[in-house]
Amino acid sequence: MRLLKFLVLATLVAVIAVVAIGLALPDTVHLERSISVRARPATAYVALNSFKRFRQWSPWAGLDPKTLYADEGPLWGVGAKLSWSSEHPSVGHGSQEIVAAVPYREIRSRLVFGGFGSDSESTLAIAADGEGARITWSYDSRFNGDLLGRFLALKLDDWVGADYEQGLQRIRAMLEALPDVGADPLATIALIEVPAQTLALVSGEVRRSSDEAGRAALADAYARLRAALAAKQIEVVGPPLAITRHFDEATRDWRFDAALPVAAAAAAASDEMVRFVQGYAGPALRQRVVGPYDRIGPSYAALQAFRQAAGLADHGDAWERYLSDPASTAAAAREVEIIWPVQ
Repeated sequence: MRLLKFLVLATLVAVIAVVAIGLALPDTVHLERSISVRARPATAYVALNSFKRFRQWSPWAGLDPKTLYADEGPLWGVGAKLSWSSEHPSVGHGSQEIVAAVPYREIRSRLVFGGFGSDSESTLAIAADGEGARITWSYDSRFNGDLLGRFLALKLDDWVGADYEQGLQRIRAMLEALPDVGADPLATIALIEVPAQTLALVSGEVRRSSDEAGRAALADAYARLRAALAAKQIEVVGPPLAITRHFDEATRDWRFDAALPVAAAAAAASDEMVRFVQGYAGPALRQRVVGPYDRIGPSYAALQAFRQAAGLADHGDAWERYLSDPASTAAAAREVEIIWPVQ
């Protein structure tokens, strides 16, 4: 009987000791690792501010090839969310959502792990480092009084510190292989949602095009299109568009559709010359170009670099939207938007 009382008392003392130690432990934990990369801060920000490339650099992506992933929210930036589910004990299920992003400086995500009640965040901090950048990947968690979580936090560095180092090595390899997006791409490029619209189209083609020949071909196509719409008494409801259907870099052969947004009721009025179609609706990159039209070509190259760095895929033909009339606007003040559908 004395032995039993002793065991009960010893157990009670041990429990009290464990609880006391747990209460004395911090209710938060912080882990971080850093690495220098030969890439601009802007390139790092564009590549890391979504989950399109996450599985390329995540140190846990290969643990279970059967892991199921689901993307939600926008393709890029705040609100982008990745959920995962796996039977592998080191993967489990959970989600990660970008909740804050400061251009070229920081991307912060909320982490939710199935079965855990802690509040956790992952932060990718970006700082200029000579001609490149320094990436600091950190993890912060608040246990909300969970004593088990506080004890587990004591081993966090031992358990995942090496994983963070491996992930940063993968980030460096990825970033140094990506195109340079420039110092401030967000000054002119944005991810937008294109609304549905009805378009009237007239096709055109230029062999061995130059800027002058291209503008002349577009002007002729728009003149024919406006005349046809006027004859049908169809109202134009937006600025003109030029949709590139094919462009050969070697020969500079260009096939395009000159387009004008029209009232939806016009869709039944197609004939041999004018076609009426539902335009693309969905996510797209938009590049603003101000100045002479010869800036449009380099702007496409900048848009392509951004798209590749962000891990976004093409989702149809790009087009240009002419926001100013070249006949009445000085070349330096002309304004064009390039719209590039992505997914």
